[in-house]
Amino acid sequence: EQLLRIAMTVAGFSGGEAEELRRAMGFKRSELRMKAIETRLRAGMSERGITGEAADTIVRSISSFALYGFPESHAASFALIAYASAFLKAHHPAAFVCALLNNQPMGFYHPATLSKDAQRHGVRFGAIDVQLIAPLQAGPEEVLRADGLILGTTENFGYMSGALKDFFDRIYYPCLERTEGLPWSLFVRAGNDGHGALASVERIVTGLCWKRVQKPLVCSGPWNEQWLADCEELGMTMAAGLEAGIF
Repeated sequence: EQLLRIAMTVAGFSGGEAEELRRAMGFKRSELRMKAIETRLRAGMSERGITGEAADTIVRSISSFALYGFPESHAASFALIAYASAFLKAHHPAAFVCALLNNQPMGFYHPATLSKDAQRHGVRFGAIDVQLIAPLQAGPEEVLRADGLILGTTENFGYMSGALKDFFDRIYYPCLERTEGLPWSLFVRAGNDGHGALASVERIVTGLCWKRVQKPLVCSGPWNEQWLADCEELGMTMAAGLEAGIF
């Protein structure tokens, strides 16, 4: 607002021209648009006797802000978030890492990186025992012993795989009311969009009152090596959450 007022005062910009300057400053840092406005800005200042070093300083100030400028309200908000985050990390490291793990994936640090950093700052994590069991071999005993589950299935004609459905058929009533709140997540190898498989699993785990702690991972389309990394992150986030006692 201050820069727009300067342009209107020293270069005689109209309200419409000032609005154009505002858009140029916010248009993905457009140097071309700013150059065009700079010509008019200098012409307006020249008509009012502002030339030389004074004009250069004004143009440089406006152009610099356009290249990297922040509204004051945004700057204040980011400063507060940065301070609060730093305070929590310094004085409440366990709560801080729990909050980060609860909001995965965030697109920044890997859950394993967050966990290791927390350990270096004194946060204690319990040991995790990971068991890989095929659906046809898993039963109520394994579910009752588990602190969390990651389910995996293919998408078969818009439904979960027959193996996973068999698993649910065998464990549903023995585990009903005995595993409420069990943390779970899911990955789907989908031939289509995976929605049918997701919905079929969701209906059953809702009946069991399990707690979904991560967004399901849907792997659709031609084989992609990235899926392996995505599945690893799914598992690492579950492990880190269980270690920290937040799931």
